[in-house]
Amino acid sequence: MEILKLKIDEIKWDKNYYYLISDKKDYKFKIIDGTVDIKIYTNENDKVGIEYLEKGDLIKLHFDKKANLGKKIYINTKFILNSDSEELEVY
Repeated sequence: MEILKLKIDEIKWDKNYYYLISDKKDYKFKIIDGTVDIKIYTNENDKVGIEYLEKGDLIKLHFDKKANLGKKIYINTKFILNSDSEELEVY
């Protein structure tokens, strides 16, 4: 397992894979039954969904070189998740 720090330059997907492109290299994640097979966490260890990833984000990607697939992503977020409500607090 390799841990990569990268900036997302582009996001795209096809029928079988979701791709994060950084420095012209594609990092791919399997799509299984319409769901991207990846675990995404904030730096505070809150589990979040794929919708948190955006072009320009700085992330840490846990990447399995042998399988050539991403396994886990840690993302810097500018939001604080408020567990008492469904709203996000911006700081």
